[in-house]
Amino acid sequence: MSAYPVILAILAMTATTMYVVPAYSQQADISLATFHESALVVIDQAGSQNVTASITLQSISVHEMQIPQQLEHRIRSDGAVTAIILTNHDRCVLGVADQACILINTERNPEDRGIIAVQESAREIADTYIDDINKALDTDAKFHSVFVDVADAGTTAGLQNQVAGRVTISTVYTMPMQDTTPMYEKISGILIPKQIRDAGGFHEAAKTISGHESAKMSFSLVPLDSTSLMQLKIISTRPASKLMESSDLIRPLDLLGLDRLERSNYFASGFYPLNSVVQIALSSLDDVSVTDTRGEILPTRVVDGDIIPTDVTRGGWIFESDSGKLIEGKYIFGTQTLLLPGDLEFSLGMDDGVDPTGVGIDEQIVIVIAIVAIAAAVALYYLKGYTRTSATASDK
Repeated sequence: MSAYPVILAILAMTATTMYVVPAYSQQADISLATFHESALVVIDQAGSQNVTASITLQSISVHEMQIPQQLEHRIRSDGAVTAIILTNHDRCVLGVADQACILINTERNPEDRGIIAVQESAREIADTYIDDINKALDTDAKFHSVFVDVADAGTTAGLQNQVAGRVTISTVYTMPMQDTTPMYEKISGILIPKQIRDAGGFHEAAKTISGHESAKMSFSLVPLDSTSLMQLKIISTRPASKLMESSDLIRPLDLLGLDRLERSNYFASGFYPLNSVVQIALSSLDDVSVTDTRGEILPTRVVDGDIIPTDVTRGGWIFESDSGKLIEGKYIFGTQTLLLPGDLEFSLGMDDGVDPTGVGIDEQIVIVIAIVAIAAAVALYYLKGYTRTSATASDK
């Protein structure tokens, strides 16, 4: 079987909804806040030989990502806008270089005939929003072009398709390129309320990663039916040779460039085990398997084909794929509040057919390599297996 290249779709977004969370039937009551923090490490040993690390802060509440409520409602009610994206990623679309961008993504009007009509309609919609977006984010982006993204062209423009899940037209507004650290501090200061900024957690980790030479940031708003999904993300890609002494020893915090990772104190008022998650994905040329972990491997069960933990009060690993050419796992904190480098360390060995987690992996399953780092989706994934004995809605 040929090696599977990892598609670094770190900027991808997926729809989510407000969640009603069941109380865990044998342990402490579980709550799920609308604010999520997640860390993701993607190790591409099969292709680029790079390590891509990212921190994502996410909410569906305008009280936790402070976009003006009237603007958010107007974007969501429009129906034509599929995403708003602010980024300093290089080449946000083809034809743009060394500039930061605001992209306003819209669906194609089926009545438009020809590329000129498509572009004119998209700009007409986007132009009605850009002044308010500039005001909300304290930016001064000017019209650059309209980009019709019919396929991933091998640039970060591919995120348009990831966001919308369909052919998307992006009206692009540009401004002078900004360094990531001051841009992140400015945008997070605007969007994230003081209560969350002062609570530490992954927000502090994102500030650290923003100092990496390769670090870039993005803010995205994706309108949903009754709310909007908002994400603030820092992403850094560096050569694995500079970060890893051995390809067999995986130390996620080292790869993130952190000496510690704390949960946000924003969750200190209750038990929110699924609102802080560390994720790992590794592609390998050879078949490998997880042979040893410093952190606990949590007991799991299979529900509707998904592997879920049976006890989220304990911190530890859940490996969806623990052998083969793709290793994919998630670490949940349980009642822990602090992780040190050794807490997440694990080792790899040549795959000998032994399944260390006790969960069989069907070799006939087609491995999906597009890794999407969405904490809310992680929460839904786990919650599928819990008995809905009682419920509490949390809009923390």
